[in-house]
Amino acid sequence: MAVMAVCCSTGVESIGRITERDVARYGEKPSSADNEIVEIAEAESIERWRPGKRFLVTDDRFSVVLDATTDSATQHLGGKMLTYKGYRYARHIDNQESIVLEFMLDSAIYRYDTGKELEALKSLPTERLLPYVIDMDRIAAVDSALRNKTYYIRTRNWLSTDRKAIGGLKFVAVNILSVEPGDDVYPMFVIFDYEGKSYGVRMSWKESAVASATFSRLFSPTDIRRRYKNITDDVWEHITCGSVSLGMTKEECSLSMGSPEQIDRATNHAGLYERWSYSNGAYLIFENGILQKYRR
Repeated sequence: MAVMAVCCSTGVESIGRITERDVARYGEKPSSADNEIVEIAEAESIERWRPGKRFLVTDDRFSVVLDATTDSATQHLGGKMLTYKGYRYARHIDNQESIVLEFMLDSAIYRYDTGKELEALKSLPTERLLPYVIDMDRIAAVDSALRNKTYYIRTRNWLSTDRKAIGGLKFVAVNILSVEPGDDVYPMFVIFDYEGKSYGVRMSWKESAVASATFSRLFSPTDIRRRYKNITDDVWEHITCGSVSLGMTKEECSLSMGSPEQIDRATNHAGLYERWSYSNGAYLIFENGILQKYRR
């Protein structure tokens, strides 16, 4: 901020904040190879569900959405595996019909009234149709597709295998070991090996509201380093660690720290100044595209 203030006192002409589109253009972009990777396992339409299909309950709140006629002996369903029994039609007092889904756990039957007709349910993914559950068939499909394959990880948000945040590197090669069920926000937990140790990242479906954690945002099939041959090894080490150093370019900084939340620009006779601000309080200040000051 001090740099910007000095500029203002020496003839700086502010040109204001730039647009979200301008902000988004900084940072690592998926390659054409990445774009070819579609969602590994598409959500299965309810009309294709068969008795015996398994769903993991992620939260005890699932009990709240169950039909009042459901056996209430088991209210703590979080972490339990339900088996799909089938569906039936229910007619309401206004003479409208809706689909009621039935599930089993041991000898108990649990019913969930969707409030919708079958046709309206066909296009809904499981997570929108049925809250607080994970489709285990879908988890198994992703696990089968990714297990023992090598990808280049795009995020430093690594977790330990007991799912505690520890941080890590990005743009390094990792070998995926397995995909396990996660929670109602991040339904997948991807476990991978890096240099002989196991770590994990949370991953979401492509239709999830958490778009930053989808497969194509977390992994690349190609070595991202090869796209930036002009970047020196020393600078690339900063990038993989998520750090910066004076003299780095805007492209290099965005690769390291991601796209800023906000960019402010100002000009004077010496050139163009930019301040990049991040939601965690960090900022970068550039002069003619070169990093001159920063706070992490």
